[in-house]
Amino acid sequence: MTTPPNQPPYDPGSEDPTTIGEPPTRVQPAVPRAPHEPAPGAYQPDPDLEPELEPHEDEKKTPWGWIAASAALAIVAIFFAIWALDLRGDLSEQRDATRAAQQAAEQAASDAENAAEQAGDAIDQSGALSDQLDSLTQSLQDATDAVGTATEEARAEAESRIDELRQRLEDLISSATEDAPADPTPAPTTP
Repeated sequence: MTTPPNQPPYDPGSEDPTTIGEPPTRVQPAVPRAPHEPAPGAYQPDPDLEPELEPHEDEKKTPWGWIAASAALAIVAIFFAIWALDLRGDLSEQRDATRAAQQAAEQAASDAENAAEQAGDAIDQSGALSDQLDSLTQSLQDATDAVGTATEEARAEAESRIDELRQRLEDLISSATEDAPADPTPAPTTP
């Protein structure tokens, strides 16, 4: 163990018995100096390079400006927190409303799809009814045409029979006149 150069070697018997085992330390007497005078060998700034500061009259003044600014910032932060919580509640309500609107839209789309299916079925049924109506109309037209044709055929047949009967009547008349004498004289009456 080496001792510093300005300290005498350690003598265990010369010290206080409470500090056994520790080397003694020497305290140098304080040198009185001026309150603003630096210690000898300490850094001393160049007065030409440093700005002159005005000494404060009372350096222990309470910084009310900083306290007021901090309080104002704290109040602003509290208002922002309240505003954010309010916005969060509004956002939650808006999400709920959006969710409800989406469900209503999905239900409306489902109802519209069902209505479209029913309308398609109704159109198919009306198409089938329309086909049946067209078929009945065609059958009626065919029956009307058949009646018209039958009527014409009946008329033609009736006319041909009438012509035939006329011809027979004329033949009968002509044969009756051929069989009769040319001079009609009264027949003798016998008494």
